[in-house]
Parts: sequence; C-alpha cells; structure tokens
Amino acid sequence: MYKDSDGNYYTAIQKFELEHKEEFIKKLGLLYTLTNGFANLDNLVKSKVRKETRQSLKELEHVLNNTSRDTSGNLKYTSGVDGEDSESKIGLTLDLDNSF
Repeated sequence: MYKDSDGNYYTAIQKFELEHKEEFIKKLGLLYTLTNGFANLDNLVKSKVRKETRQSLKELEHVLNNTSRDTSGNLKYTSGVDGEDSESKIGLTLDLDNSF
C-alpha cells in the first residue's frame, strides 16, 4: 500500500497508473488482448508451463539414468537393509478365506 500526501491509500498498480498513465494504458491493453478480455490466461502461462514440464522430465530422466541398479536392471533402494527387504513382499503370501 502506498499513501499520497493527501492521505489516500493506493495499491501498487494504482500507484503505477498515477505515475505512468500512458504506459499503464498500453500495458493494460496488451494484457486485455493476450488474455482474451481478461477471460483466459493460457497465452501467458502455457509456454512457461510446457517449458517447466519439459525441464522437470529431463531432470527426472537424468536422476533415473544415474541411479544404481542391480544386474536385472531394477533400482537399488538405499534402505540400509542387507539382503531382501521382507516388508516389500507384504501381501504376497496372503491366503484368502473363500469358505463363505
């Protein structure tokens, strides 16, 4: 919030409008056009979202490609447990009661 000499309070955008009227109108018109009348932000954010998604997928692929694997190609977990992890097989020996 900004306060002028008369004691009026303004937001940052209102202050910018007061100080740079012509530039404010140009930028507002551009924003109105890019957002289809302030109804759709896709033209402003779609390319950034696509770029961020591509970057995140590249980072994930890099991590997966540089992760230790066993001789079968399975990921090696860093649980600190030697041998097989018995908890990773929970449910594999479960017998269902079909007597009903």
